[in-house]
Amino acid sequence: AIPKRVTDGDLGLTCHDCSPCRMKSSEIMTTFAPLDRCHVDDVPTVAAITFDVVILVGVVISYTPQIITIWWRRTSDGLDSTYMLIGATSVFCSALNIFILDFKEIACCHERSFSLCNRLLLKMYQVLSQFVMILLIYLFFVAYFSKKPERRRDRRVMLVQFACFLAICLAMTLATVLTGVLASMYSKGLVRFADVLGYASSAAVAFQYLPQLWLTYKLQDNGSLSIPMMLLQVPGTIVWTVLLARGADSDVTTWLPKLATACLQGSLLTLCIVFWVRRYRVQVARKRGASEAVAAAGTAGGTADDERAPLLVNDDDINE
Repeated sequence: AIPKRVTDGDLGLTCHDCSPCRMKSSEIMTTFAPLDRCHVDDVPTVAAITFDVVILVGVVISYTPQIITIWWRRTSDGLDSTYMLIGATSVFCSALNIFILDFKEIACCHERSFSLCNRLLLKMYQVLSQFVMILLIYLFFVAYFSKKPERRRDRRVMLVQFACFLAICLAMTLATVLTGVLASMYSKGLVRFADVLGYASSAAVAFQYLPQLWLTYKLQDNGSLSIPMMLLQVPGTIVWTVLLARGADSDVTTWLPKLATACLQGSLLTLCIVFWVRRYRVQVARKRGASEAVAAAGTAGGTADDERAPLLVNDDDINE
């Protein structure tokens, strides 16, 4: 007997009742973005959205002083190349972590309005904007790296590091996207990989600030390292950490790197302020000493002229 044909109107697919291949269009869509995952239990409030937008704008503004400082001084001296490399790697791992964990929100955008979709992705936009700004600073660091002959080898090594960093970032991003499309973005393996990225980002933050702390201490100067940037970022990162931790789908691997960044960057900021205050006091003391020296020289010159002046003056001299 010929098996009975069963037609799924949604798909226009033809299957047989003896085959397990029957699948509706909605079922095909849910293999990539399950409909139960697209249900929003906790819609962001206006206050939460406002805070998220403020943080997003604040991230961009807080990194701007560093770019301006490097451009204004026409040099990136004072910034450590290892600090830049590890810092960019840490932020990239954090961005890829939140991209994987929030991919279900991206996949569900076809079920939601444009406004709701973007409101739910604001935290991901925050981390991605941080990566973009860090990448810009890295580009300025490379462009304005010292071109002195004695630092030619350092420049060559730095360029190789930057090229390898870009290549690895591109390869990891493509591999993650392809894995999510071909397999499943909800697979346990990919979620575990996101966790590894989060913890790696936290570990990288710890190692990131060690070379910069040492370089700043050795130079006794902040150089091109922007103090206004850190003054904006340290309190801002603390607030950002709290908001990420209080999110509906918060994960420790997402906000832990931010907390580590706030603590270590606060230490670096303290060191830079101490050296800046010390340098300012030295400059003030030098100016004061120079002014006193000029005044003393003027007084001594006037006294010498008085001593050389004749005690008795003739009337003829006066008339002249």
